[in-house]
Amino acid sequence: MQELVDARSAQADQFVQGEAGRHGVSVVEGGVVQVRVAWGENTLCVSQVDGAGEFWVGESTPQREPDFVVSGEQLGALLLPLITSDATGCHLNLLPNAKGTVRFSKNEIRDLEALSASLPSSPDFPGGTRLSLMIGMHACVQIGALRFEVTSVEPEARPARAFAGDGA
Repeated sequence: MQELVDARSAQADQFVQGEAGRHGVSVVEGGVVQVRVAWGENTLCVSQVDGAGEFWVGESTPQREPDFVVSGEQLGALLLPLITSDATGCHLNLLPNAKGTVRFSKNEIRDLEALSASLPSSPDFPGGTRLSLMIGMHACVQIGALRFEVTSVEPEARPARAFAGDGA
């Protein structure tokens, strides 16, 4: 049994270190990222980001308006690109003091504080780290009283629309 646990842990480590292509489908290949911002049990914001999008949190600056406004004092930074994307996929950028969990699969949940040591530095946020998102992953990041729930999912299948005059 311990060998199975060690193998799953090694698989998650490879996933984190950028070798996830062998273990999942990156969000850039057709998924979306759902971001839910909550305070306690209250949902403050729900947003969807496609495989090429971004989601910023923090204070307004002359260069950028955030998708969700929160004081820099509470956030720990003036402005944070929580979700960014590039040619390799979508990424979750984490502050150095990020707390929470990441669920890679039903049975693989990792603590963000422990995971951060093995994550690469974020090119989008100096001093932070970044986690590449794969379809099916769920991260819960706690920053003060705010909770950011980030879930990567496949796009919903949209039914074809029938027009009134086409016999449908």
